[in-house]
Amino acid sequence: MRKEYEALDGVWFMAGSLFNKYPFDIPTEAFPFERFRQAFAAVQASVVHLQGVAPSRRFALVPLGPPLLSYSSTCKAMLSHNDAAKRVELVVDRDYQVGDPVYAWCGPQPNSRLLLNYGIVDESNPFDKLQLTVTLPSSDPLYKAKRDKLDKAGLSTMQARGLFFTISTFDLKRSEPLPPLLLPYMRLAFSRSAEQMAAVQLEAGAPPIDAGIEQQAACALSGHLEKRLASYRRPLWKDLEILEDPKSTPRQKVAARLTKIEKSILQGCLDAISTQSPCSA
Repeated sequence: MRKEYEALDGVWFMAGSLFNKYPFDIPTEAFPFERFRQAFAAVQASVVHLQGVAPSRRFALVPLGPPLLSYSSTCKAMLSHNDAAKRVELVVDRDYQVGDPVYAWCGPQPNSRLLLNYGIVDESNPFDKLQLTVTLPSSDPLYKAKRDKLDKAGLSTMQARGLFFTISTFDLKRSEPLPPLLLPYMRLAFSRSAEQMAAVQLEAGAPPIDAGIEQQAACALSGHLEKRLASYRRPLWKDLEILEDPKSTPRQKVAARLTKIEKSILQGCLDAISTQSPCSA
């Protein structure tokens, strides 16, 4: 929620025309975090995410809707808008018997968003992921050539406006802990000559081009993942202890479930790197 609050000013400045009719100042100056949290909770208690409608109509406020519904990332029943009846309806995917639990699809969201939007964490969420961002600095003498090679390979990159680097983002998933193009990208990033850069194959399963570069890439990734794992307030065993403790509150359990899953994703990526390209440093 703190990240959502801190993003308010960015939205304000990038889409100022949307707010020019409102008298208040920059959001974070007009609304302290505590007030934002209260407003956010009030809206989230009534907002539902509609499926099968235009993006401009994607959200609706349904009083008591979210608290009375159960959500799942794998079910096929979904909330939609009935234009003829002018109401929000749950469109079911099969015949239900009396007493059967009914779930609504919550959309393709990672667990971090599900917790924020619906207060749940789905262990079987096929859309769950963590992002890993790699920066290619323009101070690299081969920066332009590397960027051109990424563009030709169809790899999505983002060049920050006013800043001198290129950003690429990779999704870490439990089903695919090591993104297939992550190591090839890192080999390109650590290339120090045109010959090395030309030898890099930006495709899944591409072989290493140089033992030294492979070590640099593997150690850089391993170090980053270990740092992220160490940044959590508690270790994995503590998450498991909270989940098994009958005295733990529902809030403690859902938070522990989220961090347990996130740590397993990071550890899975770290293990995959250790298997494919061990870091000997």
